[in-house]
Amino acid sequence: MPKVSVIIPAYHHAEFIGAAIDSVLAQTYRDFEIIVVNDGSPDDTEEVLQPYIEGGQIRYFWQENQGAAAARNHGAKIAEGELLAFLDDDDQWLPDKLEWQVKVMDASDTVVVGGSNDGERHIRLNESSRVDIYQLLPTYIFFTSNPFGSPGQTLIRRKAFDAVGGFDQGIWGADDLDIWIRLSRLGEVRKYFRLSLFYRSHDFNASHNYNRMALNLKKVISKNCDIEGFKNIKKLDRLGHRYLFNSFGKKMIWRAGARLFSGEFQEAISIFKVAFKDYENRFFKDPMLFGMLVLAVIKIPMRARRYL
Repeated sequence: MPKVSVIIPAYHHAEFIGAAIDSVLAQTYRDFEIIVVNDGSPDDTEEVLQPYIEGGQIRYFWQENQGAAAARNHGAKIAEGELLAFLDDDDQWLPDKLEWQVKVMDASDTVVVGGSNDGERHIRLNESSRVDIYQLLPTYIFFTSNPFGSPGQTLIRRKAFDAVGGFDQGIWGADDLDIWIRLSRLGEVRKYFRLSLFYRSHDFNASHNYNRMALNLKKVISKNCDIEGFKNIKKLDRLGHRYLFNSFGKKMIWRAGARLFSGEFQEAISIFKVAFKDYENRFFKDPMLFGMLVLAVIKIPMRARRYL
């Protein structure tokens, strides 16, 4: 059996998925299998995958469209490896990604090891990074940001993945953040300052859907605050809603400002209402969050033009 199972959920990225698979086939570490789960993609993904299927390079499965979390869980259920790696169908790995992450897993009890992606400011592509420099990620960190911009940066111990029940299929776009939180309560999560993923940014990235992402990030915050020890609920709730506002709330305010400047008053009011609904009365209970709101409003004339 292979040591690593690489799981690729496929949906509407026929033009990119070949490059994603090729980046796995180019790995210096060779003890892996590739599982592609077609999540009912409406494009010609299956045709693109045919040569890989016929060549025995991938295990291919199709399911009715249920979302990325369901496709990842489907792949994990049929995976044979003791380590799981999830790669989105529009991203690519560096050739040594699996090699160094497997070494870390073999030498430690960590449940998740992750690297950086090329969109992170501290990464310089012309510099080599030492594999022994890493940051431990306790649970509260995931209420301030998502240190892993994509699941493709990580390698997960299969036993830990199964223990937390896999990805939550009721969460869209933030299902990776949710599982990092749950895994961080189970064991050690490490982030290494070593480039592991080329993240492809395009118009169809889930993160561009601000309303839906905000709704699902709020789900993650609420869900994981509820199961935290009582003494930490207030702290995590504050951290999580600051993160929510910084990631999506201020952008929705700037978008509402743009509608206001273009004379679309009803649309502007509607967006403002949605933006404020996520925070209820927290602005008045958290001085830092209130300060973030004031700063966002002040910046409307400068930022709104991006949304016109």
